[in-house]
Amino acid sequence: MYVAERLQLHPSRRQLSNIEAIAMELQAAIRVAAPHDPGTAPYERAVSMAESAVARLGGILEDRVGARPSIERVVTVAGERVRGPRKTVKPPEPVISWAAHRKRG
Repeated sequence: MYVAERLQLHPSRRQLSNIEAIAMELQAAIRVAAPHDPGTAPYERAVSMAESAVARLGGILEDRVGARPSIERVVTVAGERVRGPRKTVKPPEPVISWAAHRKRG
């Protein structure tokens, strides 16, 4: 979401700040939970921190629902960040020639 906002023609500083704060809250929740077992008080506190951050993130998404293209942009940018830009892969030459000369029964 942060990258998608930054790519806007006029990115909102407030929106960027909110997204950064949510990211820091989620990172803090992970740090709190990591050394503890599920069900312990520190772990449950971390879960509560994460749920609160995700709820705020949901609020940002709800604000964008009216602007469907921006949500699509968020999903596209997120996908590119995870798997890299989409590349067209050309099959090797032997595969092409085999398929071209294949006998049909």
